[in-house]
Amino acid sequence: MEDLLTVPALPQLKTATDAGLMLEIFRKHLRSVPGKAWDIRNCEISRVRAHPGESAVILYILRIADSQNGQERDQWVTGELDPAAHNELSWAERQSAAWSRNSKAFDTFDPVSFIDELGMLVQVYPFDRRLPGLADLVAGPPPELEPLLLASLGPGTWTAAWTVKTVRYHALLRSTLLYSVQAQEAESGRVECKRFYVKVYRGDKGEDMRRALEGRSRQSAGFAIPALLAYLPHLGALVLEEAQGTSLRKLFSVGDHTETMISNVGRAMAAFHQGDIAGLPSHGLADEIALLERSRDFLVSTCPHLQARIESVFETLEAGLHEVPPGPTHLALRLNPILVDGDRLWLIDLDSLSAADPVLDAAMFLANLASLRIRSKLDEETSQRLARSFAESYFAQVPGAWRARLPVHYAGALLKAARNVYRRKVFRSNSHRWLEAVTAMLKEAEDALAGKVW
Repeated sequence: MEDLLTVPALPQLKTATDAGLMLEIFRKHLRSVPGKAWDIRNCEISRVRAHPGESAVILYILRIADSQNGQERDQWVTGELDPAAHNELSWAERQSAAWSRNSKAFDTFDPVSFIDELGMLVQVYPFDRRLPGLADLVAGPPPELEPLLLASLGPGTWTAAWTVKTVRYHALLRSTLLYSVQAQEAESGRVECKRFYVKVYRGDKGEDMRRALEGRSRQSAGFAIPALLAYLPHLGALVLEEAQGTSLRKLFSVGDHTETMISNVGRAMAAFHQGDIAGLPSHGLADEIALLERSRDFLVSTCPHLQARIESVFETLEAGLHEVPPGPTHLALRLNPILVDGDRLWLIDLDSLSAADPVLDAAMFLANLASLRIRSKLDEETSQRLARSFAESYFAQVPGAWRARLPVHYAGALLKAARNVYRRKVFRSNSHRWLEAVTAMLKEAEDALAGKVW
């Protein structure tokens, strides 16, 4: 871990990833907005994206309290260590640009500041320099969107009350908002409640997602996909209907899983993978190798004692991967994106949807089951039984040649999973437990490449 935190180009990263030190630094530097006074009571590091020797983005969760009434809340704050990006525009200019947006969205601290001692650009959610439309959308549906959403409630004149909740935020990349409305129709007095998801993207990603989702909404092959209701290009946002059901991850957490359910998922995934790739961006061999290289480099930086084994797994993966005919591929298909609604299965979180090797999805799903077993979230017998049920149902519905690609993609998925486990947990007090999980995932990848798993 010292190798990652003390690289010469980012000497301040060690301080920036120390929650105790950052608590005091934020208390010193963050200024409450006019008319407010906030006390910072705690600082937690939520996520770190580090490119060793280049840049880092740290997402903090601050526990703050109103000094007048003591009411507490959480506040996301992003710290950006990236000298090249800071040269694009001074922090003062960024602050002026932030306030020129929807100032009602900023009710805790100044949206932008700069901490000289760290060379850190600080952005207070919902301000995000890469998501300029986010603050406007956090304030509620814009005027051009509200009539469209209310029309989905049925005919009539509606008086609406909206609430907005941020359900996911990846700093500088994307954010997901949940719009909830309670509306009353003027003539009949009828009351309707409905929810919508708003996904805000960086750059041209919103347009890419519009092209990918158009024509795939509602009932796609095998899975139901949320309908695309609106696209707001000037805000980089898509509006989707709410998918119904409970995620597989949540069902697994309470022990609600059956072989029949998992077999249904396998068949639905197989049908989805053999659908149309029109409008989808390409994720080819070079793209996949680049992802694996990033996982390799990160794991080597954080686990130098495992370097020889990590390098060996990567070299075997690189030699075993080939270009194949692509199909619609989710590329992040763990347990959370699959919702169970009775006999219906929904597929959500399609941000990475691409034309790629579909076996990447099957391998990632199986690697996620293995990860739950390795981290003691699922017992070994159940994990292996469900994995067999999924694999049997999936590969019975797809071309026979796909099965031979599973061991290599399964090992690659484990390498990515190990990186994600380490990235999310390494800065917490029990990081040694997650190092054990990373080592176990590496061993599972080695066994897969040796033909001992699949």
